[in-house]
Amino acid sequence: MSTDSESEIIQSIATITLDNRIGIAAVVLLIYEHVITFGPEVQYVWARKKTGASLLFISIRYTAFLSLALLEALSYLPDMPKEYILWAAFSALRALALSEMNWTLASAVFIIACGPTVINLWDVFGVGIVGQNIPMFGCVSLAQPTASQAQMGMAPSYQDTSR
Repeated sequence: MSTDSESEIIQSIATITLDNRIGIAAVVLLIYEHVITFGPEVQYVWARKKTGASLLFISIRYTAFLSLALLEALSYLPDMPKEYILWAAFSALRALALSEMNWTLASAVFIIACGPTVINLWDVFGVGIVGQNIPMFGCVSLAQPTASQAQMGMAPSYQDTSR
């Protein structure tokens, strides 16, 4: 007989799995739509003279594709603030507009603004430290054991950082 907390965990996992499958399905449908309409797009948009309507079509079509693909890819990163990348992109676009299309400055702003994301990815994949919020215990950091620690039977360290 399962307890309420076990059923809540099962329900959470089922919801997360459903959300992931819906997100992947959206990206796959968008890719499928791009593939089956690529021929007419080349014929009617790319092969003709560029007009305001064709530029609007291209910008909407590919901005939607890139943003959906980027956001879906970001959803599979470990628990970390994913909005840093979106803030970095917004900041870079703003710098680009305010600097009269200075791409060097915009690129520098984007790279610098991605600093927290790069550091968090290094913590997760390079060092193996992952932070989690466990409601009963608060925030804890979980460290993955190295190969030598695993051979010696040492368990990952659990540090309570809620104090």
